[in-house]
Amino acid sequence: MIRASAKPADFVHATKGWRPNPDSWLLVALLVACVAANSAFVPYYFSLSNLLDATRAGGELGLLGLGMTVVMLIGGIDLSIGSIFALSAMIMGIAVKGGVGLPAAIVLGLATGICAGAVNGLIVTRLRLPPIVVTLATMAVYRGMTVGISGGESYPIPDTISFLGQGSIAGIPTQLILLLVLTTVTAFVLRHTTYGLFLQAIGTNETAAGFAAIPVALLKVSVYAISGLFCALASLVYVSRVVSAKADFGIGYELDAVTVAVLGGATLSGGRANVVGTVIAVMLIVFLRRGLTMAFVGTDIQTMIIGAILIVAVAARNFGSLRQAWRRRRRGGPISSSDID
Repeated sequence: MIRASAKPADFVHATKGWRPNPDSWLLVALLVACVAANSAFVPYYFSLSNLLDATRAGGELGLLGLGMTVVMLIGGIDLSIGSIFALSAMIMGIAVKGGVGLPAAIVLGLATGICAGAVNGLIVTRLRLPPIVVTLATMAVYRGMTVGISGGESYPIPDTISFLGQGSIAGIPTQLILLLVLTTVTAFVLRHTTYGLFLQAIGTNETAAGFAAIPVALLKVSVYAISGLFCALASLVYVSRVVSAKADFGIGYELDAVTVAVLGGATLSGGRANVVGTVIAVMLIVFLRRGLTMAFVGTDIQTMIIGAILIVAVAARNFGSLRQAWRRRRRGGPISSSDID
């Protein structure tokens, strides 16, 4: 009789993304170089007020990136986050207009994100379809729902919650504080809890995780629900900043979220992620865009530059992994698949 068992040591390489690693140091170096270059060529760029103001735009992207990072940890992907973002905002706006009250409208918006994400997870697990296909389809479905229920209207949101998107605490933007708090909580859960270990196990080897009696299907649904919750939270922050809800919110956000997650250290194959790296990548993107915008560089050129940085960062990370694998081979040690992303 063969017993299938899985120990934490079997998935120990999956945890390397949580510790300070070359990926994070590379991002920090790129971030410092970005700020230094922008400061040299753009007047008034290197000021505390300008840099803090730039982080406001990173609040929503950071929350979306955290959700995408958790999904990619289990080997999945969620291309519907932009549509869930818009749907949550629209439900909130319609609820406010219907006289439900702002607190109840916020709850409905958050519940919409969770339910939409859970539906993604259920389709992936029950029908055993590739996540990229499922979420690409639900991206269109959720966007169509948003446009349909909006009726082409823009729904105002009371400015009583504007503090969440426009306010500051001790001079620090509120959304930046929220992002840092949620990043800390997410990192703790994924690194120091059984739930996080199980997610790493699923991303590393889903079959082995199933043999180890880990409830794979349930956990995958929960991860997509968490992604939906992060989408709804990001939507709440954005709505509080612009005090309105429109059906065209969130277009293209899924690509930005994948970019920061991959830059941060996540892999499409699963089993590896770095929420701290994701946040550093968000700051890199927002600081770079702020500098390029102040230098009157067009959005098309900005997109090209960000794409080039993504290629360079991933290539450098893979080069480092290959070098470590080669050194291990010379020492006579084994080369695991985790050495090459």
